[in-house]
Amino acid sequence: MAHHQRWPVRSLVLLLPVAVAAGGCASAGPARVETTPGGGVAIVRGMRLGWARKAVATKQPPETLVAPDGTVCRVAPDRYKDTTPGALVDCDWQPGAPPADSL
Repeated sequence: MAHHQRWPVRSLVLLLPVAVAAGGCASAGPARVETTPGGGVAIVRGMRLGWARKAVATKQPPETLVAPDGTVCRVAPDRYKDTTPGALVDCDWQPGAPPADSL
């Protein structure tokens, strides 16, 4: 029975450094875990560019879908029309235009 009681503590000890690292960078945007080239994992923040499945936060006529991280996906008119905010979309996500007040 003692073996079963140690497992949650061991899990907490293993996950604690990940939680601390994720919490320490809260101002850099949403965190995600990605696989590194060496087969490890890393906590990454900021925009995720390239092919990915993302939720659509908003749409900008006539063909632009915008993800929560500010990346954009330009699509055909029929796909734009058929996509609703909140939908998950596989696309080649690219950096969006900077906010007008930052130019």
